[in-house]
Amino acid sequence: MKPKLSPELSYVIGLWGMRRTKEGIGVRGEDVIPVFVNEVIGLKLTEPGRLLYSEKSVYFYHSKWRKFFQEVWRGRMERFKYLNEYSANFLAGVFDACGQIDEKGVVHIEGFGEDEMVLSRLGFKPKKKGKKIVIGNPRAFLKFIYDFLKVKKTEMEKYLSVK
Repeated sequence: MKPKLSPELSYVIGLWGMRRTKEGIGVRGEDVIPVFVNEVIGLKLTEPGRLLYSEKSVYFYHSKWRKFFQEVWRGRMERFKYLNEYSANFLAGVFDACGQIDEKGVVHIEGFGEDEMVLSRLGFKPKKKGKKIVIGNPRAFLKFIYDFLKVKKTEMEKYLSVK
């Protein structure tokens, strides 16, 4: 059976794309490991006994899923060009992996040109500054992804309640 993209899988791919491990399908970083494990087991991408842990990372091997993840990641500009649950989950995964809100309330993610294009097409007015992409429309962006965040939701609540 061919893998099929779902909103929940879009989140995992966003998280994986920004924090991927060199081996298998996995993520690095103590803050995202529990979320990644819960999601891949919940989506039945692998079984708990097949997860491999190394220092500050977790991963599993599955060639079909790896190829699918890579295809979605490479095609993210086309797949996530609409304001829907798929792109909200994908961007929530990206933000959980590498997004920040600084002390001035500036929202940014580390990203690539493709990520800037995805954000631009969705109307969030991004600006690339070095390795960071500053979100020009932060409140709309945060409201768009808020319900799908799993790692940085409390950080987001503080920001949204202040504004």
